[in-house]
Amino acid sequence: MTSYLQGASIRALADTTGRSYGTVRSTLVAAGIPLRPRGYHEGAESTGDARARREELSAELLRARLNQGMTGKLAGEVSGMSQSKISKIETGRLLPKVEDVERLARAYGLSRRKSVELIALSAKACGETPTRRTVFHQGASADRPSVSRAVATSSLIRTVGVSTVPDLLVSELHPNVQVRAILTEGAVRSSPQSCEDARDASRRPTVDLRILPFHSTAELPGSTFHVYDDRLVVVDMVAGAVAITGAASVAQHVARFEELYAKSVGNVEMDRLLAAIAGERHLRPVP
Repeated sequence: MTSYLQGASIRALADTTGRSYGTVRSTLVAAGIPLRPRGYHEGAESTGDARARREELSAELLRARLNQGMTGKLAGEVSGMSQSKISKIETGRLLPKVEDVERLARAYGLSRRKSVELIALSAKACGETPTRRTVFHQGASADRPSVSRAVATSSLIRTVGVSTVPDLLVSELHPNVQVRAILTEGAVRSSPQSCEDARDASRRPTVDLRILPFHSTAELPGSTFHVYDDRLVVVDMVAGAVAITGAASVAQHVARFEELYAKSVGNVEMDRLLAAIAGERHLRPVP
């Protein structure tokens, strides 16, 4: 640690100690030592704010996991990401999207203040805020009432809950509205209440619920989304909801839903999974 503070690089320390680069970096982060941007050396020009933000974000997410005593594998399971992706994010090889940071913050039980701080850091590093604003104006009709009407008059709602149980699964719906829902196992495990909500939703006569287990080979979408009939898609984002009305984009989301639906489990197999999760969390058993 002293050598690093005196200017030695992480790579040099790894070579000297015989430890891996990742182990040395984790040790420094756990000790609360601020990391220098990659490629930094005394007298070098600044590597830029973007690079510094990226390094800070990766270190903060690594520190949050270590503070929880979680392995990379467990962090991946809880957040619905692969262990490889967690590793790439923590080592700075992959710049996480805002949705990734939101899911990790929830998995690590970070405070709202800290979560907002990291989400804002990610948004700046990715430059996503302007992009999202553009997506909303380009992908959705400027007529907001038409979007509201599409939501209110839909007879079929397809929804995918990535990191939490969507509100519509615990809300009162018109009896003529059919809901086809997919929850990731990570979403069900996100809290004891989420498991209860999933179980209750599975009993509603107008809800066809399935769960996408951790062992599934399906690639998860970046955010929770809802498809209203074949007219509208609403994607839940940190900064708000993005509405998409373009026919091609809606069709792509429908196809994505059907792909995930085919790889998820329902009925008896789903009940067994819910019962196992409930048992692990010491909840009342699923009948």
